[in-house]
Amino acid sequence: MHTFRIIWMHQARATLESCFVGRIPISKITECSRKALVIGAGIAGLSAAYHLKRAGVEATVLEARDRIGGRVWTDRDFADIPVEFGAELIHGRSAEVNTWEWVEKLGLRTWHWNKLDDSMIRTEEGEWLTMGEARAASAELDVTRSWDLGDAPAARNDEDLGRYLRRIGFSEKQLRYVQRSFANAEGENMDRLNAAAHAHLFKDSDGEDEGSDYRILDGYDSYYQGLSEGLDIRLNCVVRTIEWMDGVRAIADGGEAYSADVAVITLPLGLLQSGRLRFAPALPPMKKEALSGLKMGPVMKLVYLFDEP
Repeated sequence: MHTFRIIWMHQARATLESCFVGRIPISKITECSRKALVIGAGIAGLSAAYHLKRAGVEATVLEARDRIGGRVWTDRDFADIPVEFGAELIHGRSAEVNTWEWVEKLGLRTWHWNKLDDSMIRTEEGEWLTMGEARAASAELDVTRSWDLGDAPAARNDEDLGRYLRRIGFSEKQLRYVQRSFANAEGENMDRLNAAAHAHLFKDSDGEDEGSDYRILDGYDSYYQGLSEGLDIRLNCVVRTIEWMDGVRAIADGGEAYSADVAVITLPLGLLQSGRLRFAPALPPMKKEALSGLKMGPVMKLVYLFDEP
């Protein structure tokens, strides 16, 4: 069963309260819809449109930019190899990672990287080591990977990672190692990361997939170009208003309107929180509260081209 993390707008006024931020099965849309709008041509939007089309729903994708892919952006002019200006890694290849299914379907080449072992850190003594080397050189640091902590209690759902690690006895040196390695890889301070969601990063795994990432050597765009093949995508279409009283209408800059039975909203969290997209009627308070309770961490990516290796 395919599900999407989206906002779903249904045409019936009686279902206003069923509009939500979360997971919905595609069958919930297809059972009452023959025409859909998908707002946003990032990976979530393209995936939604792909599965809707496969289910017999006429899907039109509206994208504000002049390209598809969203935060995935492959550039082929910067260097003589594909360069990822945006997201670039596939996090594992288990059955839960939908991207990997497409990698295999399209026959894309990948490169394996284990962030738990291969990432570089600078020790407090000023030495540059891989994380694997740092743990091998220090029994104190190794405990952050092997989890040899006896009967350490489970993390609570409302507990941040820093507080949890302090509660189970991590030393200040171990905490600094965690912050420099694991937490930095997540793009956020460990005191702002949920412990229950991230504690698995420290556990050993019998398989190679734990902590493993994969880069698509053919370029991430090879994936989303394959995903978008045959879809009706309108670029440079900046949607300003979603009307969802009687059916759904998306009104873009210039007044152009697109109508459908349902709309699938896959826009970035920050844009939804900014209020730049107007909903008429307004989203129910419960949905606004859900949006305001989510956060995105700051990330900066710099790409350099050197004259010499």
